[in-house]
Amino acid sequence: MKVLEITFVPPDKKSGGGLGVYQSIKSLAGNCEVDYIGPAYEIELFSDTINKVHIHTILKSKKESKLLGIIRFFTKKVSTSFYYSWMNCKNHINWEQYDFVHIEFSRYSFLINECHKYGKKCMIRIHNIEKDYAYNIYRMSRTMANKMRYYSFWINEKKVMKDGDMFIFLTNEDIKRAIELYNLETEKITKNPVCIDEKGQFLKCKKINEKKNILITGSLSYAPNIEGVLWFLNNVWEKLSTEDIIDNAFLTIAGAHPNESIKEAIKKYPNVRLIDTPNEMESLFRNADIYIAAVFDGAGMKVKVAEAFSYGLPIIGTKHAFIGYEDLHFGKYIADSESDFIRQIKDICCNRTLLESREKIYHLFCINISMRSSIQRYKEYISKIGEK
Repeated sequence: MKVLEITFVPPDKKSGGGLGVYQSIKSLAGNCEVDYIGPAYEIELFSDTINKVHIHTILKSKKESKLLGIIRFFTKKVSTSFYYSWMNCKNHINWEQYDFVHIEFSRYSFLINECHKYGKKCMIRIHNIEKDYAYNIYRMSRTMANKMRYYSFWINEKKVMKDGDMFIFLTNEDIKRAIELYNLETEKITKNPVCIDEKGQFLKCKKINEKKNILITGSLSYAPNIEGVLWFLNNVWEKLSTEDIIDNAFLTIAGAHPNESIKEAIKKYPNVRLIDTPNEMESLFRNADIYIAAVFDGAGMKVKVAEAFSYGLPIIGTKHAFIGYEDLHFGKYIADSESDFIRQIKDICCNRTLLESREKIYHLFCINISMRSSIQRYKEYISKIGEK
């Protein structure tokens, strides 16, 4: 069996979107051969897949003026700068060799139109509800470009939900939202959470009297992440700083392009460090003892939570942060108020049993949200789309 993968976001192991695309391709390649159309990526990413991942076409982003971008939006209702590269590519596709097409994100209705012209069914990976995701970007920076992106995502997503043949969602919440917004047909719906490669090894836990490293990660220019970090600093860390426990812990905040408000806020605390756009995240996770997910808003499943679980870290987070992780009943500590966060941090820092529970957390990760579990689910989806 052979599948055509189309994406305008390259696979990688750094960004949330890139990790999602990486998961899709690796899951597909665990079951069939994959031809890739999309931006350039590191070839080594898929060197260990069961089946081959072949590059069909590397798409290139077109540099254009704001005026041309506006013209593209109003004439095509398309927000991606890869559109013109795709238009050149599509005429060179031998559609007959593919059993179906796998598309990333629900904001490119023109891809589905093209696939259906040749009788090819489309399996769409829903990374989040694009209408809600784009609105979160727009409300943080109310520029005309972000407003146009918001309307483009909404218009395209509505068409995608109507015309797609199968949809792979991350969470039950996104499924409910899609049905609410677009009256999506339930027989087209499947679910596969964010899944991460197994790490195999992680550092031993620190002793009770050793200094604990508490970690927060994420894109620090994205509104829900900015709001969560500031809330945690001003409401939780501020109060912990007056207690003895904080003398035995420090907080690391790491992520891409931190907002100025975050840079300003951490100046108050000598036991907080900010790592601006780190080159790699693995060492940060391996050296952490506790992970914090103070997120109260935002679309989709939080990839950073899956990453923390993949390192066997106990996670203190809001109910919103744990959307999609309902099957993991150990290692997650729900906190929706400042008092909840303070209590959970104290309990874990002072409880040797909790600090030494990383192997159990990692075991549950492997069963529920490891790449192996994703490959198995895709086996079922591929069989199902073949029956349609």
